[in-house]
Amino acid sequence: MSEIVKRATHGLSEASQTLNEVLGNAVAMAQQISTAAEQLAQQMTAHAQMLQQHAQIVNAPKRIVRDPVSGRATGVEPARTVQ
Repeated sequence: MSEIVKRATHGLSEASQTLNEVLGNAVAMAQQISTAAEQLAQQMTAHAQMLQQHAQIVNAPKRIVRDPVSGRATGVEPARTVQ
């Protein structure tokens, strides 16, 4: 083989190796992004469930709590519902 062909073959071999490394890194990054997205989706689902529970508590019927001596309102508590 001529020297030019040897150099070209060597250069192509190095370029191929570099390309394989870059593609490998890209695949690893894509997997990390996918894992992060899955974790974020799980956290968002849990957060949405907590917000829904909080909304149910906040919007539930309340009863005014009064001071037994003065009769003034001192707070609220969940109302007892009859079922």
